[in-house]
Amino acid sequence: MRGGIGGNAMAYRRLEVMRGNGYLWLLLLIIALLQLYRIVLVGHLDLTLYLDEAYYWEWAQQLDWGYYSKPPLIGWLIAATTAIWGDSVLAVKAGTLLLHPITALLLFILGQRLVDSATGFYTALLYLTTPALFLSGIMISTDVLLLLFWSAALLLFTDAISHGRWRDWLLLGVVCGLGLLSKYTMGIFAISALLFLLLSRDHRYWLLRREPYLTALLALLLLLPNVWWNWQHHFPTLYHTAEISHLAADQPLQWLELLEFQLGQLLVFGPIFLPLFLYLVLTPSQGRYQPGRLLLLCFSLPFLIIISLQALLGRANANWAVPAFIAATLLVVAWLLRFNHHRWLWFGLLLNSAIGFGLYHYEAIANHLNIPLRHGNDPYLRLRGWPELAAQLIPHLDAEPAATLLVTGREPAAQLRYLLRDRPLQLRAWFPGGKPQHHYQLMQPLREREGGPFLLLISSEGESRPILARFESQQFIATLQVTIHSNYVRLYRLYRIDGFKGYHDSATATTTDSPSHHQLSTAPAP
Repeated sequence: MRGGIGGNAMAYRRLEVMRGNGYLWLLLLIIALLQLYRIVLVGHLDLTLYLDEAYYWEWAQQLDWGYYSKPPLIGWLIAATTAIWGDSVLAVKAGTLLLHPITALLLFILGQRLVDSATGFYTALLYLTTPALFLSGIMISTDVLLLLFWSAALLLFTDAISHGRWRDWLLLGVVCGLGLLSKYTMGIFAISALLFLLLSRDHRYWLLRREPYLTALLALLLLLPNVWWNWQHHFPTLYHTAEISHLAADQPLQWLELLEFQLGQLLVFGPIFLPLFLYLVLTPSQGRYQPGRLLLLCFSLPFLIIISLQALLGRANANWAVPAFIAATLLVVAWLLRFNHHRWLWFGLLLNSAIGFGLYHYEAIANHLNIPLRHGNDPYLRLRGWPELAAQLIPHLDAEPAATLLVTGREPAAQLRYLLRDRPLQLRAWFPGGKPQHHYQLMQPLREREGGPFLLLISSEGESRPILARFESQQFIATLQVTIHSNYVRLYRLYRIDGFKGYHDSATATTTDSPSHHQLSTAPAP
């Protein structure tokens, strides 16, 4: 009798190993085809980098322990991929093409350990096809790194509390530290872990052990160089985070922001799987016997709740809570498979994929339906026109080889620095004081009494007046203009200026509307 039972158990394990290998090879094939398609797509779209991508590329040119708005790992990653493959658009984006598949494989392993190989396979497949991941799949961002380290940390945490091995706890500390060096919201992982240990009777004893606390200490030690960098630069990342969140003690609750954020999760996770996840959260009886249910809820709900509160108190972008769907994905897939809801699973996967492919081929679909692209319906609007603008700027840079390009905003600075990367472009940012608003004001500001000449590139004539007033000579050179759509033109004015008088002095502290400050050697731009 015992031999028979043992033989059946061994046969089941061998069958599960065979199934696992089959699912793994199928997943690897899907990943290879999907990533090959994305590589071809990046070349086919023929677009420059997104603003943040160009911004991060700038960081990669000077490695440091921190940058204006983010921890350093995104800059290091781009520095690594561009050192190997050059500075092409594809090389800058290479990190996302490499890391998302690794994250998918980590989820396969996690699902396999918590439930079975089928759950691991469909969890990885759902991860790869969520609308948020379709967008992120061709765009390098801090979320790429955060999702990788969050998934790895969740896998290591389950191993650590199950087996109690020191190596798992130490690796968990390293991974959490790297996650913090990618994006500070990795800190929510500690909240989720603490909540799980408090709620789980079988694992509560870990709160009396030293391993979790040494793990947290190790993660914080890895973050320490970034804290020191922020200290040296007066904590620009902290101020930037507060500003983009619009957090203020005296403002009313932002109910519309909260609604917008929550509706945005339909596009992040998908219009089928988000309602299913909420259904499982609100009906505990549906997952009473589901393996790992408490663990997965603890590593999904706190993140969603915290970012929802941030939206209510100020503002939150839809993608800020995306790590919550790592655990949510596994929870939904496990429930669908357990109760044989395969049709809903496949319908959701196909719908997510349709949304994702639709985003990739939006322009072709719009052309096929005879829908003209305009300002307001073009998701790629902010990427268009920059190569043409750079081409118009080149002759003026050649005519003034000793001039430094002076800008006010980060968008033209980042895009032009990347597009003109093969030229010895000197750049300064106008920064009359206060808190820096972007990386260039922090690291490359125009300093008092700095020598010229300068080429001032500015989009607003009104914005140019107080700047022109601070120079001894001003000459309008040209209007750089790129018509993108019938209702949208990218337009900048270019001035040659020299003799910087400093940002402020008592002799010229008059109103900036005084005509004596704005006499140009040619007529102003139209």
